[in-house]
Amino acid sequence: MNVSEFRRRGKEMVDYVADYLEGIEGCPIYPNVEPGYLQPLIPTEAPQEPEACEDIINDIEKIIMPGAHSSVERAGLIGGVQMKAIPSDGKFAMRASALQEALEQDKAAGLIPFFVVATLGTTSCCSFDNLLEVGPICKKEDMWLHIDAAYAGSAFICPEFRHLLNGVEVEQGSLKCDVKGNPFGCGKKG
Repeated sequence: MNVSEFRRRGKEMVDYVADYLEGIEGCPIYPNVEPGYLQPLIPTEAPQEPEACEDIINDIEKIIMPGAHSSVERAGLIGGVQMKAIPSDGKFAMRASALQEALEQDKAAGLIPFFVVATLGTTSCCSFDNLLEVGPICKKEDMWLHIDAAYAGSAFICPEFRHLLNGVEVEQGSLKCDVKGNPFGCGKKG
């Protein structure tokens, strides 16, 4: 992509985002897709050649946009769920000890912890939660573990980054993520 096309495509993307924000009131609040809908729509290997920008935008419109795109905090507000941030370690990762301590405090306060969001590459600093520690706690406590990889997840299509998925393959609560063959395979347990 030369500088002229880069400039043109950059302006098109700004317009795309601005158009989305202007029309957000007309977007569905709840997605019309099932968990795991994306898995069969994503290739198992990265493309060998670049795709045309028009094809990428069409894929965003037809494949990505029908899914749920909201922050965890916003979802908690909409659902009336009290959210709590778990303190992170020096690398901004959630660790088992901090999660366990928060669970014990919540239970002592009469709350019923039922949901944990772990991340594989946060948008703010690309930190990775320790799923090998967090997953077993969620399973033991019978809590739903949602693993968010919105920022760094696309890198998992590359075999050299799949080691970062360690811990995803274990069943936790009501979510099962299966990375065998396709690193994006997540769906309901059952």
